[in-house]
Amino acid sequence: MKKQSGLRLTIVAIVCGILAAALTIFYLKQVESKYRKASQPVQQLMVSVVVPKADLKKGSVITAKSVAARDVPKEFLPSNVIIAKDFKKLVNRTLLMPVQTGRPITWEAVTGKSARTFSENIELGRRARSVKVNKVDSFDGLLRPGDRIDLMGSFTLTSLGMDVIATGTTQTVPEDIIMPILENIEVLAAGKEDLHGRKYEYSNTKKSVDGFNMEFTIVSLNLTAKQIARVELAEGFGDMFAVLRHPKDTSKVNFDYVGVEILFEKDEPEKIDLVLSADGKPLGRIIGDNIVDENGNIIGKVVNGQAVTFDGKPMGQIVTNVSADDPILNVAEIADVVRDAEGNIIGKIVDGKIVDESGNIIGEVDENGNAVSLTGEVIGVIDKGVALDINGNEIALSLSDATKQILREEQVVRDAEGNIIGKIVDGQIVDEKGNVIGKVDELGNAVSLDGEVLGVIDTVMVTVSGEIVREQQVIRDEDGNIIGKVIDGQIIDEQGNVIGNVDEKGNAVSLGGEVLGVIDTVMMTVSGEIIDPTSTIEEDITTGFQRDYVDFISGGTGKDGIIPVIRIRKQ
Repeated sequence: MKKQSGLRLTIVAIVCGILAAALTIFYLKQVESKYRKASQPVQQLMVSVVVPKADLKKGSVITAKSVAARDVPKEFLPSNVIIAKDFKKLVNRTLLMPVQTGRPITWEAVTGKSARTFSENIELGRRARSVKVNKVDSFDGLLRPGDRIDLMGSFTLTSLGMDVIATGTTQTVPEDIIMPILENIEVLAAGKEDLHGRKYEYSNTKKSVDGFNMEFTIVSLNLTAKQIARVELAEGFGDMFAVLRHPKDTSKVNFDYVGVEILFEKDEPEKIDLVLSADGKPLGRIIGDNIVDENGNIIGKVVNGQAVTFDGKPMGQIVTNVSADDPILNVAEIADVVRDAEGNIIGKIVDGKIVDESGNIIGEVDENGNAVSLTGEVIGVIDKGVALDINGNEIALSLSDATKQILREEQVVRDAEGNIIGKIVDGQIVDEKGNVIGKVDELGNAVSLDGEVLGVIDTVMVTVSGEIVREQQVIRDEDGNIIGKVIDGQIIDEQGNVIGNVDEKGNAVSLGGEVLGVIDTVMMTVSGEIIDPTSTIEEDITTGFQRDYVDFISGGTGKDGIIPVIRIRKQ
């Protein structure tokens, strides 16, 4: 075999080394290019679409000045979006729903064709009527198509053909009254007309400086045929004015008529309806059929008299006619607290730790359910479900009329004589002072800490403040007043005197055998206070002349501080 020279081998080795280096560099550049492309964002395909320059309400006519073109990634667009090249097809069409600034408009949001006349904007089965309303300063320049308003009217009773038929009051019925005509009506169009009959609508010519010679506002409303008849009659018998309302407000006015005497009454805050949680914390106010939280957000609805979330889950119990000064309105939280020997709150229980008002951890709840310090000493008793205000101060729910409408079940332990010796809280038996005196064992028996039987477990109804409530038979006189309670067949008055009994026929009779009244069953606390539990709201929607009479709030104060209501018959 021919022997290779050292020079040739060296040259071959150098060439192979250069080739290997070149291939390595090429491979590394390929890898680098791959990762560079992977790290770069994917190139998005942009589409130019039509968007509104400002929020537009339902019923607004789209013009060239109200919309603009905007590039939006195609992957974020609905299939029915209006692209910029179709802009001319969109002009003069009417919105079927409100649209927001900068959001692409879809074909479903507009009418099928350009509206050549105003009547094409009216829904089938509805009517439009223009109404002149006085007192333009109530919302001068603020009214827009799609807004909701109430129509109120100023009338005289004689012009409406009414006379007073109720007696028993010294109040006089005024000649001039205010009454609602229509509520929650949609505005289709709004314009102004001056004293000379000229109509101004989106005009830049301001010949009437500040509107000083403006007498009327022309409002075109979306009505039914019957509502148009109501408006026509109202215009013929009096003057109308409009009141702007929130578009989501479904509440109704709570009067039929008011007269001038109401001006002499103190303007007291209206009572409100609330939704309370099971522990008595307010969740929101009820306005119409909406449940509104403290921030003004709608968090639920009232459906068939029940408070539910938007997905249909129960929210809590409804309480009605809550006064503006009711303590329940100050409740910020319901918490478990620790009280010292004097009953003062020294801390709040948070995740098993006892935290004082400064936020310092001063103890914990041990395995036996006792409140102990960090060194293991008992520092107080635990009180569960205490109402606190925003500053952590205790609120006395026993003074709240609202909480008396809420009842809940609670398990208690009774001794051999039937006396309640404690209530069951989280499997433990707690006495009236908050001390743990026992527990419920694995067999469901109420036993002491030493394992001895304490008594039997019973279920009772209690108010939010913890007062036990039970059914109680009472006697009502012919005026409905309670004159006594039925205890063991005897009728006992509020002073504890026996004033009668229930005979063999079930009648409530006096000791002389005369009928005292009728027997009724109520819910009553141990202290004798009657509880009126309720979970429904009675709605009174004023829709016009539908009853044989109406109730008129005449003003002033009658017997027992009750505002007199005069019943007026329609002719």
